Parts: sequence; C-alpha cells; structure tokens
Amino acid sequence: MSQPTERPDADPASETGTETSDLSADATKQQLEQDLDQTRERIAETVEQLAARTDVKAQAGAAADRARENVRAQARHAEEFVRTRTAPVTAPVERLPRPARLALAAVAVLVPLVLVVVRVVGRRRQRPRVGRRRP
Repeated sequence: MSQPTERPDADPASETGTETSDLSADATKQQLEQDLDQTRERIAETVEQLAARTDVKAQAGAAADRARENVRAQARHAEEFVRTRTAPVTAPVERLPRPARLALAAVAVLVPLVLVVVRVVGRRRQRPRVGRRRP
C-alpha cells in the first residue's frame, strides 16, 4: 500500500472542507435570520389586521365615513342634475333685476299660501256646527 503524498501547495483546511462549511453555515444562519425577520413582520401585520377587525368603534367610524362620502356624492349629483334640468327655466329669471326676482319669489310663496287659506276657510263655512244651538 502506498501512503498519500502531501502536496506542498495544498491547504490542509481546504481539503477537509471546514472553510467551505463555515461559509455555508454563516450563509445559512443569515438566511434563517432573514426568514425569521420576514416571518415576524408578517405576523405583526396579521396581528394588526386582526386587531382592526375586532375594533368595533373604528369599524363604525369607517362605515360612517363611507356613508358620509356616499351622501355627499349623491348630493353633488342631485345638485348637478337639478341645475341642468332647471337651467332653461331659471336663465330668464336670473337676467331680471333683483327687485323683480324678489317680487316673483314673493308671488311664488304667497299664491299657494292664499289658496290654502281660502280652501280651509271655505271648508269651515260649509261644515255644519255640531252641538251648538242657534239662538
């Protein structure tokens, strides 16, 4: 049997692979630490999401905010709709001087009021009085 010959330029540590295994152990350790950090971040996010789901007050506030925004959007839409539909009617009135517009507004309020009063008074006169004697 022959004995192994030693080469003078060979490094005994590299032949055994300890240097390579040390590097791979360090790389594995760093990879594990990175994996742990990522897992911790995901767990923290999950805990925050679960806490948000159980916070009834915050959910109610968010729902109220959404409802408020929906109402505002509907009001803007309704305002735009009314403006576009009434523009042909209001344009001639807007060209009138202010006193004439005020007079039109007064007529628009007073005419229905007078009609209601006349109708109520007319009904009272037509209805017979019950329980009263006439002298």
